[in-house]
Amino acid sequence: MVMVEGNNNNNNNNIINQQQQQENGEVPNMVSVSSLPGVTSFLSNPCHLITPPQQQPPQATSEDNNNINNNINNNNNNNQEMVALSLSNIVFANASLLGITAVLNHNCYLPFSLLTLPSPPQPFNTTRLGGHIQMHREMLYLAAHLYFALNYTNPHTSSCPHETSEFIVQLSGLTGMLENLLCRLTAMVGDSSLLTPTVQEVTALRLVDAASCAGRGLWMCILVSRARASLVTLRRVFLRPSSAWQEGIRVVMQKRKRYHRARQQHHDPTQLSRYVLQMLRGRLAATQPHF
Repeated sequence: MVMVEGNNNNNNNNIINQQQQQENGEVPNMVSVSSLPGVTSFLSNPCHLITPPQQQPPQATSEDNNNINNNINNNNNNNQEMVALSLSNIVFANASLLGITAVLNHNCYLPFSLLTLPSPPQPFNTTRLGGHIQMHREMLYLAAHLYFALNYTNPHTSSCPHETSEFIVQLSGLTGMLENLLCRLTAMVGDSSLLTPTVQEVTALRLVDAASCAGRGLWMCILVSRARASLVTLRRVFLRPSSAWQEGIRVVMQKRKRYHRARQQHHDPTQLSRYVLQMLRGRLAATQPHF
C-alpha cells in the first residue's frame, strides 16, 4: 500500500511500497479513525458542549428582547476576540511544529502528500462561511491524523529514534491547539449540520500504522509540512477583511457569468449558423478565379 504521493502524481515519487514491506515482514496495520478512543465524540463536538434536555421554551419578555439586541450589538466584539484567540492558537501550534521538526531532525519541507489527506483547501474562492467550512474540514483531517499518531506512539516501547517523550509532548501540544481552532471554527460556522458530512467522512478514514521507523518518520514529516501550510492559510482567513471576501465573491461570480455566457454562445444555434455561414463564404471566396 502506498502511503504518500508526489504533487505531480508521478508513480516514481511513491516512497513506500507494499511489496517491499511484505518481503521485509513489515506489513502495515490499517486503523479506522472511528476505533480510536474518544475521537469520534471529539470530532463531532470539539467544544465539548453538553446538549441540554428538551424543554418547553418560555414566553419571551421585553427584557429578553433587550438581551437579544445587546447580544447582536456585541457580535462584532465577540468575533474580534475569537479571531485574536485563534491567532494565538496558531502561534503556539507553529511552536509545536518547530519542536516536532527538531525531534525529527528534518525541516519537513516535502513535496509530497499523504493519500489519506484531501486536496489543500481553497478558502478564498468562496464566501467567508464557505472559507470557514473548508478550513474546518482541513483542521478535522489533521486532528484525526494527530490523534492516530498519539494513540500509536509509545516512547517506552518504540525502537524509533524520533519517538521520544519530547516528541509526545510536542505532538500533544499541537493536537491541543488544533482542538481549540476546531472549536472556534465550529462556533464561526454556527450551523453544526453544515459540518456533519465532513465529520462522517473523517471518522470513516482508515489510516496506516507503518511498521518501519523510516516510514513512520516520513509520515509524520509530511503531516507536519501539510499542517504548517494549513496554518498559514488559516491565519490569512482570519485576517481577511470583509471587503476582501465581498470582492472575492464578485470576482468569482464574474468568472462564472463569463463561463456560462461562453458555453451558451457555443451551444447557441444562431451563433453556430453564423459561424458556418462565415466558413462557407470563406471557402467560396477561395475557390473563385482571379483575373
